[in-house]
Amino acid sequence: MTPADDQVAQLLATIQESLDATGVYVSPAMHRLVDEADVARIEAAVARSPEPLYVVVHPFDYDDAFNGNPGDLLSRLHDASGDPGLYVANAHIYRGQESFRIDARAWGDPAGGGSDTYTLSAIAESAGPDDLGAQLVTVAEAVADGTVDEQYRALVEAEEQRDSPGPSGSGSGASEGGGAAPVLTVVGVLVVIVVLYVALKRAASHARSSRPREFALPASVLDRVREAHDQQLTRRAHREVLALGERIDAAELDADRAPHSWQATLDHYDAARRVLGEEGAETDVLDVVGALVLAQRGDEALNAALAGAPFTPTTPCFLDPLHGAATTEGAIELGGDRVEVPLCKACRDDLRKKRRPDILDVVRDGKPVHYFETDDEPWASTGYGALSPDLVERLHRRRQS
Repeated sequence: MTPADDQVAQLLATIQESLDATGVYVSPAMHRLVDEADVARIEAAVARSPEPLYVVVHPFDYDDAFNGNPGDLLSRLHDASGDPGLYVANAHIYRGQESFRIDARAWGDPAGGGSDTYTLSAIAESAGPDDLGAQLVTVAEAVADGTVDEQYRALVEAEEQRDSPGPSGSGSGASEGGGAAPVLTVVGVLVVIVVLYVALKRAASHARSSRPREFALPASVLDRVREAHDQQLTRRAHREVLALGERIDAAELDADRAPHSWQATLDHYDAARRVLGEEGAETDVLDVVGALVLAQRGDEALNAALAGAPFTPTTPCFLDPLHGAATTEGAIELGGDRVEVPLCKACRDDLRKKRRPDILDVVRDGKPVHYFETDDEPWASTGYGALSPDLVERLHRRRQS
């Protein structure tokens, strides 16, 4: 076992020891976001939960042993302990991010119902997108009290009421005294995104069932889901690309030590900017994801350049490059054939256990489609670099064609 492997093993042992004792682990680095009062309430909820519940708060980062993927950490914990139940963690906190999310994995037969990431995320974000502690408390108490489905339905109904016109044709939230109706909050928008995104995902997972079903949402609803979800990713992409540019400007680099790595840094930064376009411009969601992948590779190339080392791009998870680096391989249906593709550990585990993994889907002609089944290049044929690593060259060809 290498020193790095030993450190990971010690971290997992520390987390597991805390989970065995209280069902909760909060990294010391995260106490600024989840304080003692939050921890006490989460532990109390875990203690009375009818199903095994485990809550992990860890400072995920792209460069960590889990590639910034909470699903990887949760899967490793479950694989080591074999304990069934619902495992909840915070999602990776990106540079400059002002709001938080959670992630979840369930093993066994959860008693609480509705214990999927999307449902729990909607409930969590209703507690405050900028308060991770409140999000985790809300989720833990909802699971413990068996109110996950009830709270989720309430959020959906509240959103429907906000959207329903009143008797006079104005919003139903208008005051009798003529005051302005409450403005739809960011949380409300996120609830709509989550509700409809789940519907899209589930429709895709049933697309190959023995009784095929057509799934189509009204164009206005699809537009709202797509725009809100895409805007969220686009804002993140602009932050990541801007952060890379700032790192390049601040770098004190001897280009003679690692000229290829330095050039790769500049090439990936330039490619990410071109793909993403100017802030406020309309960019397809698959290009937005491509910009995120390119920015991450630019970061890796800059790290290599600063270290005077050669640059080798990370191979992303084929099913969704936002999962982080692929650490293994698995077989999927692709173009009518069964092929081996690079996967993150969470996706591989889902496939092995006959669960549908989380796949990057987009809406095309009113229906959800896996990104690799579209004609969007170079993303579809390369798997965002999972199958063909040189994305910069492929983008250069796209501009020339």
